[in-house]
Amino acid sequence: MLQKLSEGTRAGYEGGWRLWVAVRQAQGLSPWLPGRDREERLADEEALINFAVLLARVVGRTEGTIKQKLFAVRYAHLVAGYSDPLLHRGRLWSTLARLKRWQGPETKRKKPVTPAMLEWLRGFLQQEAKLPEEDAVVIWAAIVTAFFFLLRASEYLLQDGRSWSFERVLHGEDVEPRKDGKRVPSFQDADEMVIYIKGSKTDQLNVGTVRNHYRAGTTLCPIAAMERLQAHHPQRIKGHRGTAAPFPLGVQHFLTVAGLAAGLSREEIGSHSLRIGGATAMYHVTEDLSRVRQFGRWQSDAFHGYLWESHEPMKGISGKMARDTSSLTNPAKDSGTPTRAFGTGQYLSAGVRAQARARAPGRGAGRSGGRGADGGAKHRPVPSASDGIFGPWPEASAACRGDLETLAVGVAPAAGAATEQAPVPRAEAAILRGAWRLASEADMAYLLDRLGAGAPKAVRW
Repeated sequence: MLQKLSEGTRAGYEGGWRLWVAVRQAQGLSPWLPGRDREERLADEEALINFAVLLARVVGRTEGTIKQKLFAVRYAHLVAGYSDPLLHRGRLWSTLARLKRWQGPETKRKKPVTPAMLEWLRGFLQQEAKLPEEDAVVIWAAIVTAFFFLLRASEYLLQDGRSWSFERVLHGEDVEPRKDGKRVPSFQDADEMVIYIKGSKTDQLNVGTVRNHYRAGTTLCPIAAMERLQAHHPQRIKGHRGTAAPFPLGVQHFLTVAGLAAGLSREEIGSHSLRIGGATAMYHVTEDLSRVRQFGRWQSDAFHGYLWESHEPMKGISGKMARDTSSLTNPAKDSGTPTRAFGTGQYLSAGVRAQARARAPGRGAGRSGGRGADGGAKHRPVPSASDGIFGPWPEASAACRGDLETLAVGVAPAAGAATEQAPVPRAEAAILRGAWRLASEADMAYLLDRLGAGAPKAVRW
């Protein structure tokens, strides 16, 4: 069962289990949590909670690290044939949630490497870094390749002490120059670059993934960077693995230098900033979240945390919002003929329309079930004369009366001729119903007088 885990996860679980065993032995207790009955299950959960609090308060571990240690305990129990010790542990997960709130964010969100930072770094490597040119071209090729292909650090940089790193990391045989869709021997003749990513943390079975980019025609171009790398180090790109991967570990230092030059702190920039920056740049130019997710090989919506918004897309939006004159459809659930839309200035002023929709029967907190105890319709209280549109407002009655007069003019022909054969249109009735909830009794008396004979039919709700 241990072979099911990746080498990195297996090493982490082994360390977590050793720590759990040491704590239990110091307490004179067995590391196994059988949970045979209710009392034992409660005691087991209490032991796990104490372990989590110990790691947080004494050892100083974060909530994420504590959760990994707990899963190490779980996996050891499953391998030994015990039941899952973390199953149905509501108090334990509540404790972890509280620890997370107490500790705050585990890490500060990394900033993206931007194209402007890469341009600065290119000049720095060429003029100020005092590196031999053959070393500078390797560093630059690694940085540009990781940026454009959204690579994780473990996919192109060797990691010390991890045997799987050399097998999985990008090699010369995994990079292919192409022109017009066909492989060519040199990047100098290529218009396309294809890489083969052998495996990653989201590809534990090492199925592999192919990604490509075309020549950019700018100073920031992955094909141009590989062209310079091939000119200085042809052995690194010769169609086989050789004894060394094409890229070294010195990338982090130069990214930190570029970040400091851009005004960032050391904690805000890292090798992962290349993946974040590439994803952000692709999002800005394509505005296609699904393409970014697919190209970056994310299996969940966690990639949203990698993307940083920009200012430019919001240019002109406020002006368009201010000039919006769209007609809103009436949300009333009418069947048959369509209801009339609430257009700008069609019946009521903007404030009255908004409040009428909010207070219309069957909406929001005003809805109370629709029927009284006797089965009849519930009667809503008539607002007092001092009730304004937004609360007590001396001028509300006069303002509302003006809107009601506009209403009367708009529906008087239909209301005056209201009969069983020609009832008041439902749209107008709905508007009147909303206006009534905003008006005082005096306002409604004024409206009834304006509507005349058709008033009872128009307001029979």
